[in-house]
Amino acid sequence: RRALWLQIGPLPSNYYVRRIRYNGHAVDDIFLADPDAPLQELEVDCAAGAGAMSGSVVDQDGKTVPGMRVLATPWPARVAYTYPGDLMEATTDASGGFSFPQLRPGKFKVLAVAPAERPGLEKPGRLMALFEGLDPVEIGEGASVFQRIGILKLR
Repeated sequence: RRALWLQIGPLPSNYYVRRIRYNGHAVDDIFLADPDAPLQELEVDCAAGAGAMSGSVVDQDGKTVPGMRVLATPWPARVAYTYPGDLMEATTDASGGFSFPQLRPGKFKVLAVAPAERPGLEKPGRLMALFEGLDPVEIGEGASVFQRIGILKLR
C-alpha cells in the first residue's frame, strides 16, 4: 500500500469537495492506495454551495485589531502528528477583519493570536488543546457566517 495525497483545485468560486471515494470507499484527501487492486477508481464529488466565515478580531475593549493571526480547522480535526491536518490561517487586515472563503459545510473552530505568539503553537499538542477548549462554529451549505473573536493569550 502507498499513501497518496490528493490535491484538488483551484475550484470555481462557491464550490467545495463534497466527498472522495477510492475503489468504492469514502476517503479523505490523504489515503492508502492499493496498487494491487484490479480496479483503480477515484471519484471526486464537487458541489456548489460552499460556505464562508469572515469576522473581526477584537481586544479586551472590543476594538478591532489589525495584524493578528487567525487559525481555523474543521471540527473534529483530522490530526497529523498532534497537529490539525486541515489548518487554515489568515492575517487580519487594517480594519481587523479576516476571511475564510470556500469552506466545506460543517463545524469549525477558530482562534486568534498575536504574531509573536504564533510560534508557541508549534509545540506538540498545544494547538489542538486550545482548539478543544473552544465552541465550534457551524457553517451551512451556501452560508456565510460572521464571527467576532478575542485574542488568546498563550503565556
